[in-house]
Amino acid sequence: MANWWLLATIYFLPVWFGGFFANRDLNFRQSWKLAGAALMPGALVMILVIVFYGFGVLDLVQLAAGVGAHFLVSWVYLVWSVWASPKLVTSAAPSENPFTGKAACDQ
Repeated sequence: MANWWLLATIYFLPVWFGGFFANRDLNFRQSWKLAGAALMPGALVMILVIVFYGFGVLDLVQLAAGVGAHFLVSWVYLVWSVWASPKLVTSAAPSENPFTGKAACDQ
């Protein structure tokens, strides 16, 4: 759990930057929670790799490849989840013209 918390803390800043530049509705807390949730599929891959290694299906080199694969899966989910998060809502109504006191579409 400590490693998961540490990785979520490390990954949340790139997630927040990605959401900021992609105009997504992500604050710091949401980015940290999203980073922690995106680590779950990688953790499942790592569990499977450890189980297969324990049963003798994988050798030591394949175990090392599985460790790398679990990081890769987590990074893919991090990027994908930023793009899947909701966009910022912008107002489509025209703003008031500060020089005339009228709305921009009334002129």
